[in-house]
Amino acid sequence: MKGNNLESRSAFTLIEMLLVLFIMGLVASATLMVFDSADDEQRYRKTADRLEIIKRSILGTKRSTTLNSTPIIDGFIADMGRLPIKYEGGENHEFLKELYDGASITGLLSSYVYIGSEQVGDVPIPNISIMHGWRGPYLDFVESELRDGWGHVFQYGMVGSDMTLQSFGKDGSAGGTENFEQDYPNQSVIEDSLYKTNDVSISVTLKNNTLNSTAMHLGIIYPGIDIDDDFTDHNSVLKEDISIDSNQEETFTISYFPTDFIRKFQFVFYNTDVELVDSLRNRINQLNPQVYYLVPQTTSALTIQMDINIWN
Repeated sequence: MKGNNLESRSAFTLIEMLLVLFIMGLVASATLMVFDSADDEQRYRKTADRLEIIKRSILGTKRSTTLNSTPIIDGFIADMGRLPIKYEGGENHEFLKELYDGASITGLLSSYVYIGSEQVGDVPIPNISIMHGWRGPYLDFVESELRDGWGHVFQYGMVGSDMTLQSFGKDGSAGGTENFEQDYPNQSVIEDSLYKTNDVSISVTLKNNTLNSTAMHLGIIYPGIDIDDDFTDHNSVLKEDISIDSNQEETFTISYFPTDFIRKFQFVFYNTDVELVDSLRNRINQLNPQVYYLVPQTTSALTIQMDINIWN
């Protein structure tokens, strides 16, 4: 009898041990799942934060300070007058190379200078206040960090006139359905209305404080403009043959711009008695030194008055 009881007791102890091991396995598995989920959540937040920083570096941020009653805005578009170009060579993380590598920029906009002073030996033009060109890096990331939280390259490109910026999630493949494998954001398109400044109306009142009346062209200068362009190849003229009698004022409405990416601009007055094949530089009579800013989806109308001696 004692032997049988011992066998039963041993068997029962073995079952208990197996049950404990099973429960421990369940607890360990659940704990692992919790840690994995927390890790993925952290990677997801890192992805969202980095995407927002990249987006802000391209589109710019509106500062609380203002200039000439317009909010100051910065960023890649404000300096360059265009979107970054998708870099097609090298490693995947170089798709947004222009945001962190100034050496990838060539031509007039390779450095941050006053408009019209891009080349060595250029004679500065009086009253030009706008500087343009690359003044990055616009991202504080190192190259290896230009990826999502799982180490996958961000997807950047264009769909028509809309910009796309997206992470493919944990699996790095488009169209995932599981948690954290879904594309983020679900809608990758950043509509052009977020970064274009079209459909803006500007009411400009000009007062002639002189004794003369002379026909002029009214235009603007802005980031990306080439002052040495031939006048015939440039579309910066907004109003032609502006003529105001002595000591009189007139109001003109400007409803279009030569580029959709203008963030800041100055008014310029061009002579009309110069050959059309001459450059803008040679046609400039005067510039209004004030700088005005345009903010997409915010600036729909500006009212500007220039009470200056436009004609000499």
